[in-house]
Amino acid sequence: MTAAAAAPPPPPAASPPQLTESQLTSAFHSFLKGALSQAHAERLLTDEMLASAEGDLMVEGPALCLFFAALRASTHPPSLLLPPTTTTSGSQPPLLLNLQTCPPAFHPLFRLWSSTVPPIRALPPNYQHDLCRLLCDLDPLSSPVRESLPRLAGELRAVAIEISQRRTFQERYGGDLQAVLDRAGSGRQRATWEAPPEYEPAPREKALPPVPPQSQTTPPPRSARLSVPPSPLRPSSPSSPNTYRAPSPLRAQFPPSPLTPTLSTPHTPDPVLALIRETLYAALADVLSLTPALHALLHSDPAQAYFASVSLAILQVCLSQISQDGEVRGVLGRAIREEEVNLEYRPFMAQLVRIALRAQLMSEEDDARAVRYLAKDRPLPVPRLDRLRRQLLEGAGAGLEDDPGSPGHGRASTPSGTVTALANRINVVALTWVRLPAFRDRQGEVFEVLRGAGR
Repeated sequence: MTAAAAAPPPPPAASPPQLTESQLTSAFHSFLKGALSQAHAERLLTDEMLASAEGDLMVEGPALCLFFAALRASTHPPSLLLPPTTTTSGSQPPLLLNLQTCPPAFHPLFRLWSSTVPPIRALPPNYQHDLCRLLCDLDPLSSPVRESLPRLAGELRAVAIEISQRRTFQERYGGDLQAVLDRAGSGRQRATWEAPPEYEPAPREKALPPVPPQSQTTPPPRSARLSVPPSPLRPSSPSSPNTYRAPSPLRAQFPPSPLTPTLSTPHTPDPVLALIRETLYAALADVLSLTPALHALLHSDPAQAYFASVSLAILQVCLSQISQDGEVRGVLGRAIREEEVNLEYRPFMAQLVRIALRAQLMSEEDDARAVRYLAKDRPLPVPRLDRLRRQLLEGAGAGLEDDPGSPGHGRASTPSGTVTALANRINVVALTWVRLPAFRDRQGEVFEVLRGAGR
């Protein structure tokens, strides 16, 4: 007994090593295939949806993965054991993912996901299933709908949207979908998902080449998002990203469109669609000149700056150039209505109008709230529209590390997640838009302006 009492204490357990982005990416895709298989087994996803990858499946898949991962995270604070990897030297032991081992570039996303874990795990099973349905854009089965579900769905989708922007995800997603189809015994179905082309800026001394036509034999042009990993952290901005300065000469730096008076080109034969494109480009120039925080982001993460600029430009158009009856006021002074747009692009136009109505209502509600606070001599809260701009600029998790008691705390004032939900809508439209041939028609020129703004 004496000898046993004198034994030295065991050495402290070594801290788990920090994960590499490659390790985390591989583990995520392993979880993703399981999540897609589970959703397919529960008939939330069909063979046709997996094969075509249409709609929001690019976002729904990662969101489902995050949901099922939350159910597995039984520790506090949340952590996950990642599946073991196999190398040439054999199978490696499982790795632990927590805030300490998470790669720094993923910290904001991990923090936001972690904040959803306790409320998701506390939900009764029927409400967990309803949340899963919301992530798949299906109506919940329970009535009334649990108040917290839309906010939780919005936050999971916000993280999923950022994941879906990463080039590593885009290149592997088709294989994930095919693996699920094969596992389900649907050998007849082939996943048609293809990663969007990746933008590669032309050398500064060379003229920008025209976008080559899409074909089976010619590689497609590369688009601007999004070769992210390894990606530096986004800059932390203490102020709202819409702190405006006087307009800079950037507004005049967009090269004139080499278009005919009808605005059509071989890649954009529809003059109405081309007019919408030029309207968004004009808003993009305004966003660049009026949002100083974008210039810092252009240095630290050009790919994110590109995507954030497009999202902010969409918001700008929705606030200032879309009327209550759905007309878009184009750059040439012509009104554009949804019925004038080619059938293929009408869902995009309809989304713009829906975003416009919600954003304009949010702006009006911000103004009305400011009047009420001023009348009572109370400090003005940060407008939701400013928080929306900040989230579009800084991404999911913006404001999550703020002081919870401060007026700018990103989650305190919107339990239903209205800001995050609207940011998600805008980001999904931006994801769709940057993949359209009509946008890529002049994408190289626009990216050159972005690069010039960062110098």
